[in-house]
Amino acid sequence: FLGVHQSSLSSIKLSASLGHSGALYYLALHNYGEDPTDLVRFKSELLSAAEASPEAMALVGESYFSGSDGFPKRHDEALEWWKKAAEAGDAEAAVSAGALLYHGSLPQVQKDRSAAFQYYQMAGELGSTDGWMNVAACYAEGEGVPKCEKTAKYII
Repeated sequence: FLGVHQSSLSSIKLSASLGHSGALYYLALHNYGEDPTDLVRFKSELLSAAEASPEAMALVGESYFSGSDGFPKRHDEALEWWKKAAEAGDAEAAVSAGALLYHGSLPQVQKDRSAAFQYYQMAGELGSTDGWMNVAACYAEGEGVPKCEKTAKYII
């Protein structure tokens, strides 16, 4: 098993050295697991991966949101990274962007129920059940979209 692991890790390292965003993302996670105190290295590798990896973009957003993994707590930065990840196809990042826009986080992020609805809908279209549930809730309450209980029930 160890030989297979080393071979796989070597392949990931080679791919990462060639700029493969997915490999950079997994290498950052692997290295973080080996040395959780090396946040500078993890942050650098994660940001490199986030140039093209939706999963890495979403993790950068989460790190900014929670102020963890070497990132300062900045909800405005979290929102921007989640938007990038959502637009690159990450459904959960779209839900996160929608939730932050729905609730706001003053002074950094203003409430914007219309934009929240759009991100929830994007999440649903990307396959997220949570996205569709939030779309239905927005219709039921008339938050960011005209109130329409019939549409809300249809979605659910």
